[in-house]
Amino acid sequence: MNAASFSPRTEARETGLLAAETTAVLVVDVQNYCCHREGADWKDRKTEFYWRAVSRSVERISALIHKARKVGVEVMYTVIESLTLDGRDRSLDYKISGFNVPRGSWAGRVVSSIAPAGDEIVFPKTSCDVFVATNIDFVLRNLGTKQLVICGGLTDQCVESATRHACDRGYLVTLATDACYAETQDRQDAALRGLGGFCRQREVSALVEELDAFPEVVAAAAAASPSGGIVPGGRRYVRFELADLNCKSLSKVVPDRNKEKAVYMYSGVLAMGANSEVLCFPPEIAAAGCPNFLLDPKWETATPLPWAPEVVRVICEMDQCPAVPRTICRRLAERLKRTHGLEVLAACEYEFTVAFEKDGSWAPAFDGVDIFATLQHAKVADLTYEIEDAMHRVGVDILTINAEYGPQLEMTFKPAFGVESGDQAATFKEGVKEICMKKGLRATFMTKPFGVKGIGNGGHWNHSLWKDGRNATGDGPSNERLSSIGEAWVAGILKHAPALEAICAPTPPCYCRHGNWAPTHADWGYDDRMAAVRVKRENQDDNFYVELRMPSASSNPYLVMAATIAAGLDGLDSQATLPPDRKAAKDATTPLPTNLEDALRALEQDAYMQHALGPDFVRWFTLVKRAEIETINSKYRASDTDADTSRAWQRMYMEYI
Repeated sequence: MNAASFSPRTEARETGLLAAETTAVLVVDVQNYCCHREGADWKDRKTEFYWRAVSRSVERISALIHKARKVGVEVMYTVIESLTLDGRDRSLDYKISGFNVPRGSWAGRVVSSIAPAGDEIVFPKTSCDVFVATNIDFVLRNLGTKQLVICGGLTDQCVESATRHACDRGYLVTLATDACYAETQDRQDAALRGLGGFCRQREVSALVEELDAFPEVVAAAAAASPSGGIVPGGRRYVRFELADLNCKSLSKVVPDRNKEKAVYMYSGVLAMGANSEVLCFPPEIAAAGCPNFLLDPKWETATPLPWAPEVVRVICEMDQCPAVPRTICRRLAERLKRTHGLEVLAACEYEFTVAFEKDGSWAPAFDGVDIFATLQHAKVADLTYEIEDAMHRVGVDILTINAEYGPQLEMTFKPAFGVESGDQAATFKEGVKEICMKKGLRATFMTKPFGVKGIGNGGHWNHSLWKDGRNATGDGPSNERLSSIGEAWVAGILKHAPALEAICAPTPPCYCRHGNWAPTHADWGYDDRMAAVRVKRENQDDNFYVELRMPSASSNPYLVMAATIAAGLDGLDSQATLPPDRKAAKDATTPLPTNLEDALRALEQDAYMQHALGPDFVRWFTLVKRAEIETINSKYRASDTDADTSRAWQRMYMEYI
C-alpha cells in the first residue's frame, strides 16, 4: 500500500524548507566507482541513458549544493566504501553481489566536480541503506537536522532506502527528482511513483528558489568556493606548495582572506637547482620572457601543519608546465587504472641524517654503523617521537622508527593508493626538515651528506598492485610467487632499469651507494636484499609486495612512482617475460649506470620512457641535472680531493634535499 493512501501527515510532508540550520542536503553515492567512465561499476552500465542521467544529475547536484553552501545548509555525502582493503566488513548483500570498493581508493571518492568542501561529512557505507550502515541518524540529530533534501543514485536502490528510512526516523524528506538517477527510465519513473507518499518531490530549480529565501552566510559562502572555505582551526595563512624536480618544497603564503585569488609562480621555477640557485633556463621559458604560470591548488590536500601553527598547506600542480612531478605521477596512475584496472598501493622507506652545527660546520647527531642499536636511537628519541606525532596529525602514519646502518635514522609509514602516496612522502620529507630546523638542527635526505664513500641514505619504494579490492601482485595458495601480472610488471621495471636509475639516483652522491646494500645490476629476487627488485612475501595478501631498492633518499617520490608505473606498464602491455632471478642469472643481468651522466644518457636513449614520462619533462630534468653537475665541478669544488668533493656536494644538496 502506498503511504499516501493512509498517512495523515501527507500535507506535512509537502511543507517547504523551513530554516537553513535545520536542513541538510544528502548526496548519495555519486562517486568514481559508479559515476566515472573509468569506474569498475561503470563498465556494467555503458548505456547512453545512464550516462545522460548521471551527467544531468551531477550538473543539478552542483547547482543545489552551491546554493545550499551559500545559505549555510549542511551538505553531506554517502559513498560505497569498505572500512578495509579486502572488503571483509561488507554486508552480505554486497559480498553476494561480488563488488568491493577498498578503503581509501580512487573508486570511493566523490566525483571531483561536486567533491566535498572543507570539512563536509562523508559517510562510507557497506550496504544499501545509509541509516543501517552508518551513524548518520546520530549525526543528523546532533546537528539539529529536521529536513533532508536527498539526491544521487540509484533512485530505486540506495536513494529509495535512504528516503524511506529517513521518513521512518521522523525527518521531513524532499527528493530532488532531476538530481537522482536509475539505470533505466522505467526504473526511475517507478521509483519516484513508489516514493510519492514518503517524501516531497521537487526539481532542483524549485529547491534553489526556496533556498533563496534564506539569508546568505559569510562562512558558508566561502565554503562554496573551490577551497571549501574555512581554514581549519582558525589558521590565518594558506601555504600553496609545489614540489620541484628534487621534491624541494616551493611555496607562496597567502593570508586566508585572499586565498581564493589566483596564485602564480615563475614559470621556470622547476628548472632551478637543488639549492634554489638559478642554474639554467629551459629555452621555451627564456624565449617567452620568463613569464608566470598559474598554480593549480588541490584543495582536497588542505592540511593544518603542526610544525607551522598559523598555516594550512595546500599541495599544488602548475598549469602549462610540462615538468610537474605530481602531475606526471597522477596521470600515469590514472593510465594504469584506465588500461588495466590496477591501482598502486605504495609507501617510501626513508633513511635520513640529523646534524647539528659544530665549529661553523655540520656534524652528524651520532656516528657509527650501529643499525637497530637502541642506544643510538635514544640519543635522538625525543626528536623522533615529536616527528611521529606531527606526522600522525597530518595523515602520515609512521609504522617503525630505528637507527640505521651509518649515522642515519629510518622511518617507514603506512602505504596509500596512487598520488596520495607521493603526497605523504613529500609531506614527510618537508615536515622532518622544518621540525629539525626549528630546533637548530638540520635533517637531510641527501644521499651522502658526509664523505664520499660507503653507506648512503636510501629511499626504497615499496608497492603492490591492486585490482577490485584484492592484491594482484602475488599468486598461489600462500602467495609464494608472483602472479602473471606481477611477473610482467617486474619484467618491465628490469627492462627500463638503466633509465630508471636517473630518476632513482638523481644526484652525484647517489652513486656512492652502489654495492653498499644498493644494487649494481638490473636484477630481482625473492626476499633478496642484493637485488634491484626485491619481492617480499609474507604469506598474506596485503603483505606481498615489491621493494624497488634502487631509489636513494634524494629521489623525488612522485617521479619514482611515475617512472616505475611507466616501466611496469610496458611490461603489462607487452606481456613481458620475467628473466631468471639474480642468483640464477649470475652475470647475465644488465649493469646499472655508475654515475649520473651515464644514467641521464640512458634515460634520453630510452624511447619508451621518453614518451611515457613526456619528452619535455625528460628535457627539463636532464637540463637541470647537468647544470647541477657543472656547477659542482666548476664552481663549488676547489679540488678533486674527497674533502672538497664532499663540501661541494653539501653546498648543492644538504639543506634542501
